This record gives sequence, C-alpha cells and structure tokens, in this order.
Amino acid sequence: MELTYAQQQALLNRAVDAVKERFDVGPGTDPGEVSRRIEIATDAVTDAVTRGGLLHSQIAVLSGVSGLRVIGLITDWSAQGEAIGRERHNAKVYADQVREAAASHARQRVGAQGYGAKAQIAREIGVTRAAVDAWIVQADAVDI
Repeated sequence: MELTYAQQQALLNRAVDAVKERFDVGPGTDPGEVSRRIEIATDAVTDAVTRGGLLHSQIAVLSGVSGLRVIGLITDWSAQGEAIGRERHNAKVYADQVREAAASHARQRVGAQGYGAKAQIAREIGVTRAAVDAWIVQADAVDI
C-alpha cells in the first residue's frame, strides 16, 4: 500500500521527535526511562525507513544527530544495510571532495609561491610531498 505524502510526513515527524527524545537524556535519567526511549525511537525510525520509505539521513538532519546514530536505531537488517551503504557512498564522495579541495589549494599555492612551497603545503594539509607533486603533475596534464 502506497503512503500519502501526509502519512510519510507523519512518520518522519514521529521518528524525528523520538530520536530527539532518545538522545535528550542526562546522567541522572532513570535507566528504565532510557530503555523506553530507545524502544520508542527504534520503532519510529524503523517504521519510517521501512514502511514510509524515508531516508535515515532525513531523520538525522532534522533530529540534529549523525546518520550513524539513526542507523543504530533501525532494527530491520535490510533497511540498516541500505542505510550503511548510503553512508559509505556519502563518505566516499566527501573524501573525494576534500581531496580535490586539498589538491586545488596546493596547486594555487604552488602557482603563487613557487615550487619551493611544496614541502610546507604538504605539512600544512597533512599529506606527503609526493601527493602534492602528483596533484601538480595532474593539473599540468589537464592544462596541456
């Protein structure tokens, strides 16, 4: 049975509220209350991603917690596996973007400061000088 937009939104709101409440516990919170909140959050999140077809990342963003915390609340193995696959893909895309930003930074600095700055650049951004050299060679190859 296909859910309406309003039904999906209701599932999303329920999951977001449950996740917020789950992680809004202090050191003096009764362990029974913590268990109750975990149970409510796992039910709401699992329902939202399985029945509602919602993404765990939507719940995470709206709840103000990491996607991995939301994944931990999904009790359906298949849905949890799909969510982990999305997180892995997002992490790879992010790592590629960071690598490209570092490479661009290195190329701009070498262009402005000369090749003598390669060792300093490598230290500042936490890569080897060989990585900086490779980025410069890569940029030179693209410019040709």
